[in-house]
Amino acid sequence: MGKFKNLVFGASRKANYVANVALVVMTVIVCANVIMRSVFRKPIEGTEEIVAVLAGVVISFSIAYAAVQKAHIVIDFLSFGFSKILSKAIDVSMTLLGFFTYLMASYFCLLSGTHQLMKGEVTQGLNIPVYPATYCVTFGCFALCIVLFVFIFECLKNKNTSDKEGRE
Repeated sequence: MGKFKNLVFGASRKANYVANVALVVMTVIVCANVIMRSVFRKPIEGTEEIVAVLAGVVISFSIAYAAVQKAHIVIDFLSFGFSKILSKAIDVSMTLLGFFTYLMASYFCLLSGTHQLMKGEVTQGLNIPVYPATYCVTFGCFALCIVLFVFIFECLKNKNTSDKEGRE
């Protein structure tokens, strides 16, 4: 499981780099649009559409790495004060719930993206195809599923601690 974990965590880090680049591009486009609008009275056409597509890329490509870094909000009041075994069972159950939720989300995003591809759906102003952004969300949800899968096995393998010890 160690090699698989390193592979998954490394891939999520690389996906996060893509999200970082998309965020920089999004920032540059928004700043350029503000400058163009205020100085030259001519905004960049379709800025909202481009930023919306890039926002989908930023979120979907960074969500798995955020999970790896334990940056998501954890509500652990359900297991507060319980024994380590019961606390671990609650952690595994909640992680399994998250796993199956994001697995279903990735499946339905895949179906939606395929439907958008078949129908040729595009954005209203710039006619940008919509399906690549939807497939990015599919990738992000599935990548999070794989990270949660690793967390489940780590929690089950580790006999002395629960998953939330690394979270602050």
